[in-house]
Amino acid sequence: VLCRLVQCECFQDEMQSIKHSKTVSKSSSIYSLVPYLDENGLLRVNGRLDAALYSHMYARRPIILPQKHHVSELIMRYYHDKNHHQSMTVTINELRQNIGFHM
Repeated sequence: VLCRLVQCECFQDEMQSIKHSKTVSKSSSIYSLVPYLDENGLLRVNGRLDAALYSHMYARRPIILPQKHHVSELIMRYYHDKNHHQSMTVTINELRQNIGFHM
C-alpha cells in the first residue's frame, strides 16, 4: 500500500499512460526501465532480467520507487542497519533480492 501511494505521488503521469495502454513519455525518469503495472497496480521494471529464471519474480521485476523519497530512504536505512552498515552495494543487493525494489 505504501509503495503504491509513493508511486501515485511521484509517477502519476506514467501510471496514467500505462493504464490507458500508452507508452511512458521518453522524458520520464523511468522510461528506460520499461515500466508496467502489475496485478496489484504497482509499477515494476520489465526487461532482460526475465531471463534469470533462477531468481524470484520479485528480483526479476522489482518495484520502482523514487530514489529521493522519504519512504525509499527509510527502506534503505532499514536494510543498511540490518546488514550491519556494510557498503551501499551490499544494501541495495539485499534489498533487491529480498523484496524487489528498484530505486
